[in-house]
Amino acid sequence: MKTTNKASAATTTPRAGRVRKVGHRRRSPKSALMEKFLGLLAIVVLPASLTITFGKMSGRPRAGWLLLAVMVVLFAGGLALCDWAEAAAPPQLTGLHIAGGNMEVPRQIQVEAFIDVI
Repeated sequence: MKTTNKASAATTTPRAGRVRKVGHRRRSPKSALMEKFLGLLAIVVLPASLTITFGKMSGRPRAGWLLLAVMVVLFAGGLALCDWAEAAAPPQLTGLHIAGGNMEVPRQIQVEAFIDVI
């Protein structure tokens, strides 16, 4: 005697009182990796294709390519600025003699640096 709740897609057995999910398969790591790659690819390709489409629709293809070039230059400049800001040591930490900036480092190095400060 099993009852099915269609709203939550769970099956309950009256004797055990356990609820198990029905209809959910685990994804393989390869499919998750491919899904992430396609998502990142879409983030890059869709804006680029829309600038080209803008140039074709306006009848000026060079305007679309120019817009894409401006977008790439602004992105590269912002990326360089963020990299510089993350790599620079904050002025509040200069007295503690900590080398490097806000870049992520392995946990062991963080612990050793913290112990050296104490």
